[in-house]
Amino acid sequence: MHIFSSSNPKIKRLKQLSTKKSLCKKENIFLVEGEKEITFALASNYRLKELYVGGTLPASLKNFTDLVVKLKADLLNSILYRKDGDSLLAIFERKRHNLKDLKPTKDGIYFILESVEKPGNIGAILRTADAIQAEAVILTNSNCDLYSPNAIRSSVGCLFSQKIALTQNEELYQWLQENQIKIFATDLQNSNNYLDENYTSATAFVLGTENSGISDFWKKKAGKRIKIPMLGKNDSLNVSVAAAIFAFEAKRQRINEEPF
Repeated sequence: MHIFSSSNPKIKRLKQLSTKKSLCKKENIFLVEGEKEITFALASNYRLKELYVGGTLPASLKNFTDLVVKLKADLLNSILYRKDGDSLLAIFERKRHNLKDLKPTKDGIYFILESVEKPGNIGAILRTADAIQAEAVILTNSNCDLYSPNAIRSSVGCLFSQKIALTQNEELYQWLQENQIKIFATDLQNSNNYLDENYTSATAFVLGTENSGISDFWKKKAGKRIKIPMLGKNDSLNVSVAAAIFAFEAKRQRINEEPF
């Protein structure tokens, strides 16, 4: 199929999907831009439904010609979130991310993101999770769309390859207890220096929003509270930066057993 007009029904629908995020959720789909991210999604067994091409179809996607819709590059670029990409847009089916599907390990590293609202931060943390081979990233009490274009972009495709779960606080706490995973809540008050703790067994780092931090629920339920000492005027770091610091310290403590 070739499309040349902005009045085409498919183009109108694409514009709606790109601007009305609730519509994507309702239809259980999400949009992915760029060859790299599209191939990552395919490698992680996401189901491709449609593929829009504004130029030449890359060799990596030749097996999906039956799903291709060709259109003028400027027409597709007017819809794309990224204006410097390669004129490729795919529609994929969403996956379910149930907590019960995770298979805990005795020394896994887990990121728990409570009510983290910025998709870019979630994507960056997924990228860190990939770097240290974390066991999972768990979003709890979250209103953020996991499949936001900004989350996909900032994760550099790691959103598709990492183990992810979506849940609520009570269910998550019970799961952590059942699987003997230590809980370290990140908090500025009544906290220990993060360098003084041991993270060599199964460890979960609970991180909250930059404005309000974690909720009282995790302050009470956590085995330990930890913080990163701040020497300047600011009292905290971006949540994705803090996650990376905790993650690499946990990984460093495992070096003697399993170098990376």
